[in-house]
Amino acid sequence: MTFPPESVFSLGVITTTSGALVPIDGNVSATYADLFARVVVIRALSTNTNDVYVGKTGFVKATGVGVYTDLQPAESVMFSAAAGCTLRVGDFYVDVTTNGEGVRAFVMI
Repeated sequence: MTFPPESVFSLGVITTTSGALVPIDGNVSATYADLFARVVVIRALSTNTNDVYVGKTGFVKATGVGVYTDLQPAESVMFSAAAGCTLRVGDFYVDVTTNGEGVRAFVMI
């Protein structure tokens, strides 16, 4: 799958404290509220010392309920929508094991 550069949109670096779920679109201005994308890519920062968890709103990393995946430092995950569909970017949340660690995220619209 190839996308023209103008369709790639960086969401920047998202950091949080352990136990505080943060939506990956938290850095995006209100202009882009309810952003939908064909592809969402989330990469754990290489400087992290522990895992980062990715999931839906209200996920519980201790039990795994609602967790889509956990990422080790510098590891990434890509979510792709089915043909003709899109993903709501604000539906993806992250939580960390170590305060101040996080992810870098971008979408292809």
